[in-house]
Amino acid sequence: MSIELQLVITRLGPRNVALLQIHPAEPADIVPLVTGAGVQAVAGDDSALATQVFSVGPSEWLLMNYPLHELRRSLGGREGRGLMRLTDVSAAFTSLRIEGTAAREVLAADIGAPWIPQRGKPGQYGRTRLGQVEVILHCLTEEVFELHVDRSLADYLEGWLAARNASHALPGG
Repeated sequence: MSIELQLVITRLGPRNVALLQIHPAEPADIVPLVTGAGVQAVAGDDSALATQVFSVGPSEWLLMNYPLHELRRSLGGREGRGLMRLTDVSAAFTSLRIEGTAAREVLAADIGAPWIPQRGKPGQYGRTRLGQVEVILHCLTEEVFELHVDRSLADYLEGWLAARNASHALPGG
C-alpha cells in the first residue's frame, strides 16, 4: 500500500494573454511602459486575476490579465517608436495551478532547469520543459506554482503531472 503526497492540479479560467514584441527595449522599460497608461495590477493575492509580465525572449514579453484595448492605446501613443507588435494569444494559452506538499518534488522530477521548483522564491519564474512540454513555471508560494502552457498540450501535461505524483507515492501504510 502507498500513500500519495498531496498534489492538487487545477485548470484556471481563461485569461487575457498578449505577446509584446518590441525592439529596442530593456527589460526595466517594459513594466512602466505597460503600466504607465492607467493599466493597474488587480489588488489581492489571487494570481488568476493579477496582471503579470513574463520575459520570454530578448525582445518578447508575455502580458497576462491586461485589458488588450488599453494596452493597444497606451503602446500606440508611446514616444520613441521602434519595432513593436502586440498580439492577442489568449486562445493559445492555458494556466494550471499546482499546489500541495508534493508540488516541488513533482515539478523538479523532469525538467532541465530544476532551480525554480527546488529553490524558487515567490514571484520567481522561468521558461523550461516539463514532460517534454515548454512551460512558464511561476512560483507563487512554497507549495503553489502556476504553469502557463500551450492550450493544445494542457491535457497531456495534466496527465503527466498526475502520473508523476503517483510515481512519487511513499511506501508504507
